[in-house]
Amino acid sequence: MKAGNQNGLFKKTSKPSLIGLTLVGIAVACALIYNQRSFNSYSRTYDQALTETMAWENQLSDVLAIKGRINGVVESVSQIDSDSANAVQPIEEAISDLQTIWAHHGASLPTLSRTPVSMGIDRISLAAMRTSDELRRQDVDEARRQAQNVTTLTAETSTMLNQLQRQFEEGRQGSETERHNALAGMNRGQGMEVTAFFVLAVSFMGVLAAGLANLGGGGRISQQPRHAVATTSRGFSLIEVLMVVAITMVLSTIAIANIAAVVSSSRIKAGISSMSGLLQNCRMIAVKKNKTMTAHVTTVGSASLLGYVKDATDSSPLSTDDSQVKWEAPVVRMTSPSGPGAPTVITTTMLGYTPETGDISFNSRGLPCAYASGVCTNHGFLYYFKDTSRQGAKGWAALSVSPAGKIKKWFWNVNTWIE
Repeated sequence: MKAGNQNGLFKKTSKPSLIGLTLVGIAVACALIYNQRSFNSYSRTYDQALTETMAWENQLSDVLAIKGRINGVVESVSQIDSDSANAVQPIEEAISDLQTIWAHHGASLPTLSRTPVSMGIDRISLAAMRTSDELRRQDVDEARRQAQNVTTLTAETSTMLNQLQRQFEEGRQGSETERHNALAGMNRGQGMEVTAFFVLAVSFMGVLAAGLANLGGGGRISQQPRHAVATTSRGFSLIEVLMVVAITMVLSTIAIANIAAVVSSSRIKAGISSMSGLLQNCRMIAVKKNKTMTAHVTTVGSASLLGYVKDATDSSPLSTDDSQVKWEAPVVRMTSPSGPGAPTVITTTMLGYTPETGDISFNSRGLPCAYASGVCTNHGFLYYFKDTSRQGAKGWAALSVSPAGKIKKWFWNVNTWIE
């Protein structure tokens, strides 16, 4: 027999070894295929739920903007008792603000609700205009009666808006639950992929060890008659088995890398969505309570972020009664992009305003502001987020809030910021 045929690496594997390796390979391949299909399904569900969440948030934001401007009208007419001489201009500005907001945000409301809400807003505006007219005539008593009418009409319209708010909030919570479930499924898929890779690695090492044992003389090859060389063999050589296992491991590594990238992208999107939900909740509480509320974000435990809402005047520590949300590491909040491969900042030209980066507050009209010393000044805000498990330019996102209260989510695609 030729010496090359006596090499352990080219010796045909025994039937039991071949059957065992084949079964392992089939089982791992089936697991990988099923896992990949399941992961893709979860990924599509996640993206769909995230899109639905954003749609619910936009509608919720529109309702809060309208309610906030109605609060502004009520606040303006309530000033006639303390400063009737200077109340005309604030009332007229509040009416104009309400009509402008309704023109921009009213179209997103469901058709069945849009008409009665529109009629309610028109009646509120008309009563407020009559209040202003009576003040111009210096008839303060009649102005007070019209102001009371504004309050009564506001209560009726607010009931309809509150129903819409609950509907949109329930829809958002439902899509968020679906999104969290999909993310959990994606994380399980990532774990299964790593487990399959481990099984393949063990199989590879086992086959390689068997080959090395043959090379070391652990299993001598008996001399065969010359005519045996021409005999057809149905086995696979060890080198062929090693090549198949190695190729499968390479493909598994690529799959794991792709899954890790998708999970990381979903993780940063989840962090942005959580932050958006916190701000929407702060805004809702501010409009509902008719007072300024602040959304705080702090780091707890092993770099986990915790957001909570408090009265802007309340400097006490976090309590269980405070509305709060938590998102896990490795997502962190940053004042500006930094580190190797960090993206460029989002410019004021792209935003249309100069942003603040501190804790954001919302006044009773639902407008974002920076609270300090009892005064809340209207500003826009910008926050950056980074998934620290990804290096360089990957894993960056941002969230902006315009002075009008419009929330936008930004994602860095390695070259530019996209909404």
